[in-house]
Amino acid sequence: PDEVLKDLAKASGSGSIGEQVHFDLNRELEETFIALVSVEDLRGNKELKTENTSWLNFRTAFYQLQRGAWNLPILDMGNILNGERIEDTQKALEHVLAETIKKGGIPVILGGSHDFTFSQYKAYDHLEQAVNLAVVDARTDLGTPEEELNANSFLSKILFCLLYTSDAADERSS
Repeated sequence: PDEVLKDLAKASGSGSIGEQVHFDLNRELEETFIALVSVEDLRGNKELKTENTSWLNFRTAFYQLQRGAWNLPILDMGNILNGERIEDTQKALEHVLAETIKKGGIPVILGGSHDFTFSQYKAYDHLEQAVNLAVVDARTDLGTPEEELNANSFLSKILFCLLYTSDAADERSS
């Protein structure tokens, strides 16, 4: 992880969440842990023309919060850099999330455009784990089946996968 993140954690003050955040990706953690990861890529949302620094704003405020009485470790895995193509970033996030989940991590994704929700879904799908998904947004981002994956069509892609997977499972069991 970036030195900026470590500096933010150090500056967060005594008794803060930032004081207990881990940054060593090779460190063995408890069976369950919270894993923060940021996505800077906004190419899936054509309406956004700005640099994505929401991950920095969130961490600045989050690290300063006072610790609670929980013992769940927090691992900050840093930022996933933009790939050459958006599909590269999506695959990278999918891989990072799948590995994190396998190790007992509960991923919290910061930033990125809504289409990265599909990468999160695919990470669970590859592990053949049930997925409960809640999306809070001003509009339903269904798009059309023909539309390529973007911030306005990701839900239709997830629904297609669910229907296709359900139909295939039903056929195999008959």
